[in-house]
Amino acid sequence: MTSPTGAVRGIYWDGVEVLRRVDYSVRDPQWGTCANRTTSESAESTSQVLRYFRRFDVGEGLFSGEFSCVGSAEGTLQLLLRLVAKMDVEVNRASFALLHPGLLCAGTPLRVTHTDGSVDETAFPTLMSPGQLAFDIAALRQTAGGVTADIAFVGEVFELEDQRNWTDASYKTYGRPLALPTPFAIPEGGVVEQSLTIAFSGNGRGVAMAGAERIVVGAPTDSGVPETMLALERGWEGPMPAGTPVLARIDLTQDDWQDELSSLISAAGGSLDLEAIVPDSAASIDGALVALRKHLDGHGAALRNLMALPIAYTRSYDPAGPWPSGATPEEALRLSRRHFPHVSIGGGMFTNFTELNRYRGSARIGDFVTHGTTAVVHTADDVGVMQTLEMLPQIFASDAAIAPGKPIRLGLCAIGMRSNPYASEVAPNPWLLRVAMAQADPRIRGLFGAAFMVGVVAATQDSAVASLALAAPGGPFGLSGGDGVYPAWHAVRGLARLSGQRRSSVATPAGVVAVAGQSAAGSALIVANISSEVRRAVLPEAAKIVVLDDLQTSANWLADAPRDVATTLLLQPFAIGFVSFGADCFTG
Repeated sequence: MTSPTGAVRGIYWDGVEVLRRVDYSVRDPQWGTCANRTTSESAESTSQVLRYFRRFDVGEGLFSGEFSCVGSAEGTLQLLLRLVAKMDVEVNRASFALLHPGLLCAGTPLRVTHTDGSVDETAFPTLMSPGQLAFDIAALRQTAGGVTADIAFVGEVFELEDQRNWTDASYKTYGRPLALPTPFAIPEGGVVEQSLTIAFSGNGRGVAMAGAERIVVGAPTDSGVPETMLALERGWEGPMPAGTPVLARIDLTQDDWQDELSSLISAAGGSLDLEAIVPDSAASIDGALVALRKHLDGHGAALRNLMALPIAYTRSYDPAGPWPSGATPEEALRLSRRHFPHVSIGGGMFTNFTELNRYRGSARIGDFVTHGTTAVVHTADDVGVMQTLEMLPQIFASDAAIAPGKPIRLGLCAIGMRSNPYASEVAPNPWLLRVAMAQADPRIRGLFGAAFMVGVVAATQDSAVASLALAAPGGPFGLSGGDGVYPAWHAVRGLARLSGQRRSSVATPAGVVAVAGQSAAGSALIVANISSEVRRAVLPEAAKIVVLDDLQTSANWLADAPRDVATTLLLQPFAIGFVSFGADCFTG
């Protein structure tokens, strides 16, 4: 099956997902994905053969393209790509990209054949690798779920990276080595031609799908439900659910940061966590932190946690460098401890886990570890976004391996991209479409975005995550608009009510996620359907239930909505159930 952009959404053999996606995107000089439009297509399928052919245009007259796919029942599949430049263009990538499923392949064997014929026997890593897994690839053999796939590449030199770093639910093999200069030029009339040939063998074991509809809640543990916070920076002010803590960001390299911080302190109610972007020299960092301490004291602000990062490290660098020549994150951390001796000081990055994984020094010596996540680095379709939730537990396990025993205080974990460490800016999205690397994403305004938030918190089960920001009061990640609050408001309000409660482990049916907390008054669940199909979930016992399955624009809806008493949840696509056993913790 192909997506609207022509990408192959999945390749299976004997019931096993061999490749999650095969795409042939063109990336612009900012790493944005150029839109493509189908001009004609045809398909044929019999018991013995599958054929698909597509013609398409890329961008505003950049390329014309052809893609074909031919598969046989004997176990071979060939994919062909041809792009013709219709003008002189500069791009960062124009190539096939293959996604190997992250959950199924982790820890399984991998054979790499290089262009000189040499062979390496290795494996897909379990913990996330900061660098590429293989270079100079002519062929791959992967064996997972009982199926072996031999994949041969022609027309480009390929590399393999651990795309789970960006929360993608996959490892990625892509064309054109990253060590080569970008962007690169293709003259008018220039042709890109590539082919993939895949041979399948073996008897598939597949991945057992959770067929039971029952939600199983374990005994309370010693860990707590993470603290749900709101991210705040200039322009993101707005209404907030009462009592929701704030994670503010301030850029101390800007001339007017004092005025901005005063506004943020007021919006936060005087108590906040702070992410501070600081200058690149140690002397300038020292002076900036002195001024920051004076400003906070002058406003009577209660600072709980602080993370300071030199501005150069808001960009991304290859694992091998070269790295910035100024002050390191470790130096900023030590100076922070000097000026804020009674505040918890964190180490890590303000962007993705990727950047922390590539530069680990400050994470290892901080009082806590931090980074953010975004779900639209490489793709922005609904299925791909929800699949990123699968990788969050693996990211948190990798966090713990980098900084054992440290709490994880995450920054903004959202669908949209807060800032782009790989280019000068995020992708423009004035029409609020589903766009990779865009900051503003339309799903924050609907049930999808609210269900995604519950999925993020559910993924922290059995991890060291102590806090995380899921949205902002206003702005592109805002909880409300001119017509009232979005579903995300109710999700954040409900999750905030569970913050700090003793956590119980939860097992859920396929397509459903849940967070469970217990207080002295009783226990509660927040259950979300993260699929596009109606889901049924049987509760452990009768409970008071209210379901969010449409746009409830009243800020008090969660407290005021009438409750049903039932033992079963019937959840429409992306609906959320708020479930109370005993006293109702979602009222008041």
